[in-house]
Amino acid sequence: MFDFHPQLKQRFAALRTRAEFFSLRYVRESGQYLSVRKNVAEPPYFNHDQGAMLTVRLKGVEAYAATNDLSQVGLQAALERAEAQARLIADHALLDLSHEPVSNAKSDYCSPDLNQAFPSLSDCYALLGAESAAVPKDERLVSWVASLGLTHVEQIYLNSAGAELRQAQRFVFPGMSVTAYDGQDSQSRTLGRDNFGQQGGADVIRRCGLIGAGPTVADQALQLLLAPNTPQGTRDLLLMPDQMILQIHESIGHPLELDRILGDERNYAGTSFVKTSDFGSLQYGSKLLNVTFDPTIPEQLASYSFDDDGTPASKEFLIREGLLLRPLGG
Repeated sequence: MFDFHPQLKQRFAALRTRAEFFSLRYVRESGQYLSVRKNVAEPPYFNHDQGAMLTVRLKGVEAYAATNDLSQVGLQAALERAEAQARLIADHALLDLSHEPVSNAKSDYCSPDLNQAFPSLSDCYALLGAESAAVPKDERLVSWVASLGLTHVEQIYLNSAGAELRQAQRFVFPGMSVTAYDGQDSQSRTLGRDNFGQQGGADVIRRCGLIGAGPTVADQALQLLLAPNTPQGTRDLLLMPDQMILQIHESIGHPLELDRILGDERNYAGTSFVKTSDFGSLQYGSKLLNVTFDPTIPEQLASYSFDDDGTPASKEFLIREGLLLRPLGG
């Protein structure tokens, strides 16, 4: 873990730029995805990716460039591209960042149980095979798959103010999906998958409910097949966590991104109806609505100790009693 840090630190110290501030964020990510579909193990999928982002602050403007060439020459070239980009956009800057504080923190962060070995490929396939085989034999159950995704992410952040931040995270994504079909209608029921997981070790598999999920998810798929269509009229709505995450992301997260509010994303992802003057006064939702972001809860997908620019993690209210308090990062 962090085996590249000494070499990266040495190369960072040798970089040359005319910017008043610059930083480097190195990311290495590897992962695997395993699945058993209808009692047949599918080929495993593996990925590996690494690179660095060089950011400069020049005359109040920040710009960046990324590279997968981690040699001294490659890093220097990316830094020079970032500097050139900063000069190009200087006349069009929306903000003067000259006096914005920069971090000089030094800290390490690791996911829970990161030092404990994860089950082997054969053990993982055995677990998935058991859940697949546990799906009841019913001619209406036409497709099912048990899956397990695993992602390791290592990040190292260095800047010219002396910051050294290292984070190592392991994300576990258990999943189960069953599709039922009665000749006229088909319904699918899922547990977990891409939007549902946690940081940690093998205990995440049980915590997320994959153990014993085969019969349960199959029964729920059949229940959906038998259920009448949703009636018309006003109803109470209960959203499961993974759907609520998506709802918050779309209805609250995107409009509160600061780069959209400031107009910096107008040519890419759009703008927002929210203005900087709205913070502290805009009634965003019902007084029953509270939205809290707490990255200090160790096992969650969004947990960390410092963000990309070295800001320490802390529990913050985005919306309290419906009142808009602060934006999300860009």
